[in-house]
Amino acid sequence: MINLLKIDLMNKVYYPLHTSFYTRIKKYIKLGNRVVVKFNDQNDNRYEKTEQLDEIFKSKDSEAEFLRLQSGLVIRLDQLVSIDDKNGPKDTCGIDRNHNPCGDASDY
Repeated sequence: MINLLKIDLMNKVYYPLHTSFYTRIKKYIKLGNRVVVKFNDQNDNRYEKTEQLDEIFKSKDSEAEFLRLQSGLVIRLDQLVSIDDKNGPKDTCGIDRNHNPCGDASDY
């Protein structure tokens, strides 16, 4: 599994998540339950892990935000696809760049 903090995603434009999805992530962190996390790597390969979410933090070098899982795996937030399969149509959280390049999940 690739640690997305350690690869060069900094050259990719960061698409901030919609506030409602960000709030949901924070709720799962607070609850401490294991959830299904689906995300893409830098080559848009999809991965799925069932884990507890640990924290959200910002990169020191950019405005990008990251999610750390309990295992230590770090995922850039705009690489997330879904958390606990509770997203809108097409299993996206607004980062489907073909349909919504702004990263805003409000249309889903």
